[in-house]
Amino acid sequence: MVIHTSWGGVFPDTGMLDGMFARGAVPMITWRPLVTPAEVLTGKHDRYIRAWAQAAKAYGRPILLRFAHEMSGGWYAWGVKYKGNTAAGERKMWRHVWDIFKGPGGVGATNVLFVWCPMQAHQPGEYARIWPGDKYVDYPAFDAYNMAKTAYKGGHWQSTATLYGESYRQLRALTSKPILVPETGSVSQGGDKTAWLDQGYDDIWSQFPGIVGMVYFDVDWQGPSGPQGFGLDPGTPDLQAYRAIAADPRYGASFGS
Repeated sequence: MVIHTSWGGVFPDTGMLDGMFARGAVPMITWRPLVTPAEVLTGKHDRYIRAWAQAAKAYGRPILLRFAHEMSGGWYAWGVKYKGNTAAGERKMWRHVWDIFKGPGGVGATNVLFVWCPMQAHQPGEYARIWPGDKYVDYPAFDAYNMAKTAYKGGHWQSTATLYGESYRQLRALTSKPILVPETGSVSQGGDKTAWLDQGYDDIWSQFPGIVGMVYFDVDWQGPSGPQGFGLDPGTPDLQAYRAIAADPRYGASFGS
């Protein structure tokens, strides 16, 4: 289960996290810095980062920390394509934060597992230029959406095999660690969403064996070119298909298995 929180906020409520564990889920916390890598590297946020890391350590149970997600883009201040940012700055920012959690002189938050999660790759070498190094990543990951034509003109319907292929290949060239997909989904416009789900998970199972976990983005929202219907609405074949996938024993492994 994914929680979104931003810098300036406190560590998530531990009762809520315990509730997730009680349901058989491990919390994945998306932690948004809201500032550029250059600002992080000044050290002005170190006291806050350290306090948050100490709270995470005190909680004790495993936490997946998806820090500065989709850093390969330019829509967030911390992204490499945002004005003035550099690939070197991305790498240094990640290592700086990791060091406070788990490095020499850090708080020793070994229960925090760092999830490095760029957006879906489109061009060769996208990930390599910002990869912080195998030591600093517990779970490599990527987000990927079948947006068809809802996100931009010229977009097209994509199967999971097409959607995931380049990202998977680039991560496998960097690391052999298990891969997560913290955000994925398909719009309803432009194709058969139910078939996308049915065939898509079979394709992921057979073609991308290194992927060990996925989170479907069950939200409808307004995109730049119109509504994007990712949601699995009650009473629809889409939700029925997803429930069948969730019940499939192939996808029922526990965390760490």
